[in-house]
Parts: sequence; structure tokens; C-alpha cells
Amino acid sequence: MFEVIIVDDEPMIREGLRTLIAWETYGFKVINIAQNGREGFEKHQEYKPDLMIVDVRMPEMDGITLIEKIRKDNRHTHFIILSGHADFTYAQRAMGCHVDGYLLKPLDEDELILYLQMIYNKLADEKKLKQLAAEEKNQQREKLITALCQENDVSLNKEFLPMYEELSHVQRNFQVLLLKVTSPAAHSDISFLKQKAKELFEYTEKGYVFTNNYEIGVLLRQSYTSKHAKENLYEELKAGIGNETFFAAIGEQVPLSHIYQSFQTASTLLTHHYYFDKEMVMDKSNLSDQWMIETDEKTIVAIESYVSRLQYAFESINSKTAEKMIDELAEEMVHCRMTEMEIKKGCIQLYTNLLNKLLLSNKNNPSLTAIHARAAEIYDLPTLPSVKQFLLKRFSEIIGVLDNGNTDTQIKKMIDLIHKHYNKNLRLETLAEVFNYNSAYLGKLFKNYTGEYFNTYLDKVRIDIGKQLLQKGSKVYEVADQIGYANVDYFHRKFKKYVGTSPSAYRNQCGKIS
Repeated sequence: MFEVIIVDDEPMIREGLRTLIAWETYGFKVINIAQNGREGFEKHQEYKPDLMIVDVRMPEMDGITLIEKIRKDNRHTHFIILSGHADFTYAQRAMGCHVDGYLLKPLDEDELILYLQMIYNKLADEKKLKQLAAEEKNQQREKLITALCQENDVSLNKEFLPMYEELSHVQRNFQVLLLKVTSPAAHSDISFLKQKAKELFEYTEKGYVFTNNYEIGVLLRQSYTSKHAKENLYEELKAGIGNETFFAAIGEQVPLSHIYQSFQTASTLLTHHYYFDKEMVMDKSNLSDQWMIETDEKTIVAIESYVSRLQYAFESINSKTAEKMIDELAEEMVHCRMTEMEIKKGCIQLYTNLLNKLLLSNKNNPSLTAIHARAAEIYDLPTLPSVKQFLLKRFSEIIGVLDNGNTDTQIKKMIDLIHKHYNKNLRLETLAEVFNYNSAYLGKLFKNYTGEYFNTYLDKVRIDIGKQLLQKGSKVYEVADQIGYANVDYFHRKFKKYVGTSPSAYRNQCGKIS
């Protein structure tokens, strides 16, 4: 509907016109009325109507003066003049203001309708032309932004220069936001994503949307550099797009002439999106300098070494070590710049080989078999963090299966604890309390499993570590302290008992050999 304001000092004429004509039938809607030229001008400034129907003779400001004042900076509003007199002078001034019609009172309804139909056609044509011009301008802007993103030194010829100057005038600095759909139907979703991006940024004058292959880009006018701003941006994207099937990366805030840099940062992050959680907007803080260097060299992650270490962690029921190794593996995979498919294949190899070893040593336990069968689920996980979560959950289940509370398991836990905390004041009584055993009974179980009394086993672990430190040249009193002997003389006696020589002699002997 095109919008109309009626300006007339006679209430009967104003209200009569509003109700007499079936405006909507002819594509119009009366949005306001004014009772003189001054009020008519104020309402024109406020509402910017498509058509004004104006009386000539009114108090404070006549209709022709009103039109002349509006015409000083507006060539688009259409006018129909109403007059009680066929005054040639008024008609001549009206023609000079390019009015569309001049009607004499009393009003002829049919004559007004003919004018409305004529003006409607003009407005429809003007609207179409405006849309075409706007589309052409948008295409030109998108072409320029795409060129600036893909080339570091774009030639600002006649084609690009006017739009470049317009954008530079609009905003001093910009940021490039890139969005990528994650669903399999990427070709159809890209149109959907572009439309949503336009609604979120272009229609609200926050940025300009463009397409980059299968990604949607936004040249942001608004700053999103703070953590809070990026969190809000993600929430805005999630609410606007209506789901979470996208990855988002943002580049630095830079002048228009440096947009290539901002685009490269966002593009590199999006290339490595698999390394990150989905529920975030990636930015330069997530970027590794290493990714910006192109190389053909490829470092291979030794998956089998992780399998062996994890097997030991599971057999000693040590979930913390297992978690630590998964973190270490994920970091190494990222460091080696493994692709999404390489990571998935590596993790499936780790998972299946580990479960195969555990099934061999646990007589094909049905619970472990069921966990083993879930390996293929890794292929469907969208990010490396989600793969980590999957592995940690399955490993927790494995620990639950293996940790059956039998005595062997408990002793393995004790041994692992001794090797980790040999330098602490470990006492059998304390461990018995931790594992809920009688200390004498636990000591007997430990002797049966290891062949050594608890204190002897602990001493031997400490002495072995002490020998390593002495070989490196550490002083005797330092070694005693580091391996948990508060008294150096006591360390001497223990060392001589198990090694057959004093710590000093052992260190000297190692020094001569080296």
C-alpha cells in the first residue's frame, strides 16, 4: 500500500475524503491528516508519504507554498491539489512544482479515482526502478567486497572506486565474519543462510552480506572485538538462523583497505573449524601462527604409542591418566594439522586397537564388546572436542567395567599410586584406610601380588629413582630429599642395602663411566 496524507483546513473535507474513497481498493492507505500547510509540512517530514492531497487556501501556510517548500529537497512525493477556485496563477505555480493533478471543489469522486489510478501506476513503476537500482548497487558492492577479500591489492578502477569511496565514508573500520553450514545439504542451505544473514545484518544496517564459494561472508560495520560482543554475536546468529548447523569465524577489525587480512584470518579459522567447539565465534585468539604457513611436510602421530599407554592406564584403573592422554593426543593432532578425516581415522584406530587389547586380557567381556561396537560413531561427530567427549565417556565406561573391586585391581591402584607419589610420606596404614582394608590384610595381599613387602617395594622404587638422579650428577642430600627420605643417613643405609655401595660412590662411579 502506498501512503497518503490529506491536508485541508475544512474538517468536513478532510474526514469526507478519508471515508469517501475506498483507498485500499486503489492501493493506498490514508496514514494521517493535517489542517494547514505548516502542519502538513511537519507531517510530511515525519512520515514521508507517497502522496499528499492538498487544499490551496489554508491559514498559516497555503497549499502551493507547502508544496514548494517540500520540493526543495524532495522530488518523489506526489501531489493532488484541491481548490475552490480555478485561479490561473495557482495552477501555474502548481505546474511548476510538478503536481500530478488539480481538482476543483466540490470534489468529483470519479475524477479523483482516475488520478489515484494514474499515480498508483507511476508509484509502482518508480518502486520497481528503485528495487532494480538497489539490486544493482548491492551486486556492485558485493563484487567489490569479494574482490577486496580475495586480493591484497585490488585496482580501484572506475567500476570499483565510487562504491569503495561510499563504503569508506560509511565506516572507518570493518571486520569480516564468515559462516559455513555444516549439514549435508550445503547447496540449498547456503541460500537459506545468506537470506538469514541479510535479515540479521544488512536490513539492520550492521553489515553487508556476500558469498564466498560455499561460505557466507558479512562485512561488519559494528565492532565485535570483545569477548562479550562475540558471545552476543553467537547468540544472535543462533537465534536468527534458527538452529546450530553453522560454524562462525571473525577476522580483525581493520580499515577497508586491509580487509584482505581480516578475511584471511576468518578463512583460515574456518578451514580448521573441526578443532573447535561449534557454540562459539572463532577469532584470532584461536588462530595458530603455524596454520598461516603453507607446507607439504606432514608429521605423523604415533597412535600405537597412545594405545599402549592407555592400556596401562586402564589396567591400573587410572582414569585421570587416561583423560590426560586424550588431551595430549588431541593437542598433538592439532599441532600436526591433521584433517578432519585423518583425526577421525586416527581416533577410530586408537579406539578399536585399545578395545581389542582389553578384550584379549579380559576374556571377551560382553560389556567391553558393546563399547567396542560404538567405534563407528566417531565418524558422525562434528568437531574434535565432541570426539574427545565421546572418547572420555566411553573410557569412563571401560573403567567402570574393569574396576570390579577385586583385590588385583586394588593392588594395581596401589602400585600406580606408589610410582606417582614415591616422594610423599606413604604409609600402608594410610592406604589401607583409603582402600577400605585392614592394614595387615592389605599388606599380605600386596606381598602376594608383588612378592615384596609394602615398605620394601616403596624403598626399591625410591632407590631406582635416586640412582637416576645420581647418574645425572645430583648431590646426595638433594636426592634424599627429592625421593622422600627426610634423613640423609637413613638414605645412605637404604641405598647401601639395595645397591651394595654408598650413594656418593655410586655417583662417582657413574661420573667416571660417563
